[in-house]
Amino acid sequence: MRQQTKCIEIPFNQLELAQLELFLNREREENWVLVKIEGNKFYFEVRPGKLYCYEVRLLMEPIGKEPNFLKIEERQHYFIKRQEEAGWYFVGELKDWHVFRSLVEKSPIATRRNWKEEYKQLKWRYLHCKLKNTGIKCGILLFLIMSIIMFSPLTIITSNYVLGLILTFMMVGILGILELNIWINYKYKMYKKLRRNMPFESNETLIKEATNRKRASSLIIALALLVFVLGMLIDGIFTKSLPIILMAILITGIFTVGYLEELDEDKWVKLNKDKQKVTYVICLIGIILTGIWNCIDNIERTYTGNEALKIKSRMQQLSLVTLNNPNVMNYTGDMEIIEKETRTIFLKHHLQYAEWQGDKYLSLNYYETWNSNWANQIFKFLLRAKKIDEQHGYQKIKPQWYGADEAYIEEYGTKICLRKGRYIIEIQSTSEQLENPVWQYKIRYKNKNLGSR
Repeated sequence: MRQQTKCIEIPFNQLELAQLELFLNREREENWVLVKIEGNKFYFEVRPGKLYCYEVRLLMEPIGKEPNFLKIEERQHYFIKRQEEAGWYFVGELKDWHVFRSLVEKSPIATRRNWKEEYKQLKWRYLHCKLKNTGIKCGILLFLIMSIIMFSPLTIITSNYVLGLILTFMMVGILGILELNIWINYKYKMYKKLRRNMPFESNETLIKEATNRKRASSLIIALALLVFVLGMLIDGIFTKSLPIILMAILITGIFTVGYLEELDEDKWVKLNKDKQKVTYVICLIGIILTGIWNCIDNIERTYTGNEALKIKSRMQQLSLVTLNNPNVMNYTGDMEIIEKETRTIFLKHHLQYAEWQGDKYLSLNYYETWNSNWANQIFKFLLRAKKIDEQHGYQKIKPQWYGADEAYIEEYGTKICLRKGRYIIEIQSTSEQLENPVWQYKIRYKNKNLGSR
């Protein structure tokens, strides 16, 4: 016995108004009659011998003209009423479409279609709702990336969050290309078929292609969100930062509600508006407060006294270059150490260290990477980001003098940047002459111990 009812989820995009009308009329030929529309679900019944036909119309909006002072609901009411007077029964709406079915035993008046005007309306709505929104998202992401590069270039390779931000920008760009491709396909293929009354593909093919487009867009959006949030979560977990982890969760909430809101506008889901607003407010306030908390938590701390001596001891245990201090136990308070640690996928440890002993001082950065390949890439980036080149007073020297694989020293001999295997040491400033054979030996000896760890 043949099935008497069925439900089809319509995946057509905003531009496929003509395909939907064609789809419904083809279903009619198989005695399937559309009886109800709920969101994106179309319900059909078998009614043999009923010669229905369908029209899918766009409610025209005045664009660039004197605005109509009637509310959208009132304009929609008069539009539906005029269609019913012409012999059409209003079944329901989806997106910007209004679906009409002819009445039984009546011949509806064929409404004259202005495809050119409908094309303009669809163009305006699609470009406004899809491409404009995607462009804005790309612009915001690009602004964030450029701001980070300008103010903190090293974070490009030391922060998983920034890497996630770049990948997210690329995925949103791919989404924009996909949506642009849909528009070009409509403009140069579908609209051409409409004007020339050319045949369209079968219903099965129409549904399959539309479903693939919908899945591709959803997949890209999901991956963009996943990469963005995952980058923040990894940063938060590696640095053991609760604010970053919390911010990742709150941003996920904002994106999720925003995506559901977009589906709600297309009537794919139904949201509780009050709960939606409350969620937005909670997440936004949470992000602001968490951001402030994270900024306060990231302020570099200055250590003195016993804390400074403990950190100095840790530096010596790591076989790092450090000044000898024969009077450590008689510490008089003229030494300060500033420490900042970061753990990411690329850098296991990043430590800033500054020490003063009377008229002597040393300031360095220490990087410990996961492997030599990453160390080489990070070292090259450091050279570019910190302008360590001949133009800015640095010269490349024989690395074996310092027991390193690569080394660059400043012309006055008070700054050096070198790499040994997967370790990078950058002495930012010192009162010592690093070209002195004694210091060359000292650094070479330390690097020898460093490579054996």
